[in-house]
Amino acid sequence: MKKSKGIISLILTVVLIALLGFTTVVGFGKGQTGAAKNIKLGLDLEGGVSITYQVKGDTPSKEDMSDTIYKLQKRVEQYSTEATVYQEGDNRISIEIPGVTDANEILSELGQPGSLYFIKEKDSDGNPNYGLDTSGHYVLAKSMDELKEEGSVVLTGTDIKSAKSGSYQDSTTGANENVVQLSMTKEGTEKFAEATKAAKEAEETIAIYYDGELISVPRVNAEITDGQAIIEGSMEYEEAEQLASTIRIGGLSVELEEIRSNVVGAQLGEEAISTSLMAGAIGLAIVFVFMCMVYLLPGLASSLALVIYTGLILVLLNAFDITLTLPGIAGIILGIGMAVDANVIIFARVKEELTAGKSVKSALNAGFHKAMSAILDGNITTLIAAAVLWLKGSGTVKGFAQTLALGIVVSMFTALVITRIIIFSLYAIGLRDVKFYAKKFKKERKIIDFLGKKAIFFAISIAVIAVGFVTMGVQSGKGEGALNYSLEFKGGTATTVTFDKDYSIKEIDSKIVPVVEDVTGDHNVSNALSAIATAELLGLSMDTIQKGLLSFSGTDRRFEYKGTIDDVTIVDDYAHHPTEIKATLKAAKHYPHRKLWCVFQPHTYTRTKAFFQEFAEALSHADHVILADIYAARETDTLGVSSEALSDAIRSLGTDSHYFPSFAEIETFLKENWNAGDLVLTMGAGDVVKIGEDLLK
Repeated sequence: MKKSKGIISLILTVVLIALLGFTTVVGFGKGQTGAAKNIKLGLDLEGGVSITYQVKGDTPSKEDMSDTIYKLQKRVEQYSTEATVYQEGDNRISIEIPGVTDANEILSELGQPGSLYFIKEKDSDGNPNYGLDTSGHYVLAKSMDELKEEGSVVLTGTDIKSAKSGSYQDSTTGANENVVQLSMTKEGTEKFAEATKAAKEAEETIAIYYDGELISVPRVNAEITDGQAIIEGSMEYEEAEQLASTIRIGGLSVELEEIRSNVVGAQLGEEAISTSLMAGAIGLAIVFVFMCMVYLLPGLASSLALVIYTGLILVLLNAFDITLTLPGIAGIILGIGMAVDANVIIFARVKEELTAGKSVKSALNAGFHKAMSAILDGNITTLIAAAVLWLKGSGTVKGFAQTLALGIVVSMFTALVITRIIIFSLYAIGLRDVKFYAKKFKKERKIIDFLGKKAIFFAISIAVIAVGFVTMGVQSGKGEGALNYSLEFKGGTATTVTFDKDYSIKEIDSKIVPVVEDVTGDHNVSNALSAIATAELLGLSMDTIQKGLLSFSGTDRRFEYKGTIDDVTIVDDYAHHPTEIKATLKAAKHYPHRKLWCVFQPHTYTRTKAFFQEFAEALSHADHVILADIYAARETDTLGVSSEALSDAIRSLGTDSHYFPSFAEIETFLKENWNAGDLVLTMGAGDVVKIGEDLLK
């Protein structure tokens, strides 16, 4: 590179940095296009809309709930890739959409049911109803209203009884083919027979149209009179399953009603963005100092490339309309690390070449050339992982995959192109002394023969992996789970409380959360009893607390004062998970009573076995514990656990505990042993509430 070209390259680098800085800070035009403040933020950083639906009528099947969740997930992704849809209990679905503030607008759009239609290829005059566009995708040639009026719609979703994925072996090729099997209603069978007969004679297709797009255009090979049909095509199993689910949705009988909707605040606090920016700036500054100290002039070049990387990422987040969440920020930071890692590999090679006696220019060329394969391998494998996360993930996982992939591509560009241009420009303008580029090794480093000692290193690796699996097995055997799953993976409960005035998130973090932690032992736990105790400690009036109880969500029977008999207070609480039970019993300590009786009915054998020791520890916070038989729900296998064994475990912790097989025996024991002023808590998700009701009769 000539000196003049080097000067121009450095000037352009400075201009590029200035331009990216202006774009991200100020932006262009009235809308400040490109400004960082216009980046869409996720629910955890900005807040958004939270909506909960409940299924009308009887409890739906697992398949119906799964299909409905899939349908809503596809609908809400038009607002944000970070939108999430998840199930609550047996018949409720919650939706969280970040970056929007109008709950009513979202509700009106989500409330429009997706419609499924089977459409003839041509109308009665021979005109095509659909065809291929320039990108090779099928699109409608007319509006749906026109197609309906002229009779081109041969079937609707209500004519489909069921749809499921399957596979069969092709008799010609012997290969397994994934298909979707359709079953029609009686009326649908007649319509389909007539439509397929006409399509076969005309050698035409019948398109399947759902929710605004043509999802499949299969060719009709035979008249179908038995109400059974197969959709073929080059489909993966997941594609077939998804298509079957989509078709089932079109004729879904589940009817949803909105039970609550509200605008939620940013979970990480109002200052989360500015704090994150400050942390990022400090991190970049530390990286700059480190790279310059260790790698001298090449370190300065890589630092300037990192500034360009940061600016490009912020601009591209705007350009591609990517929603940024905390996992997304993690993906960007990971990209910064990989960009620095690439430069470290290159500069380490340069240092080795200089130590071997090569000239600065030769060492720079050799460093970039020899490091190229290692950098490409590392980044491409990470890019593959990001692609898998994008294809298979949803919500925040998809957002992380987006920013990770974007960060990898941009970091490779800045590390391999921008850094190279800057460093060779610096060399071209006259900075050619070896002292600017590396501190030579005093002597050539001793090479470690990893391949020669491969048996040792393989043994160490296998041992570490084995220890990990053994530890997971031990944890699983204890009933604690192989991994420490968070709420997103294992579910839990959520409660909403309305206070007597508005609190900022900062005030909640500083004033309310510490009190909740003191009462419950866990700021993520909130049920009615612990909420009341917390509210009392905050000095709220009983009227305010009662209003708060009316806003509780998730279940109708979460907490209820049943009454008083013989000066003994009886309260029923829905808590049936160890964490909830512990929180409730600790909260109950704040109420005036002589002794705390806990009458508990464990919920299902599976849950009792999985959390056996946790149940014993949580229940030991009461003065007296009485256990009823396990509420089996739909289970038949006892799994080797029983309430009697749990009672023995509680006694071993020093708490008085008893087991009775019938409610009548429990009621008799209570009346014979309680004293005036005692508090009786009936807890669990089964029929244990009847004990308190019977005692008060």
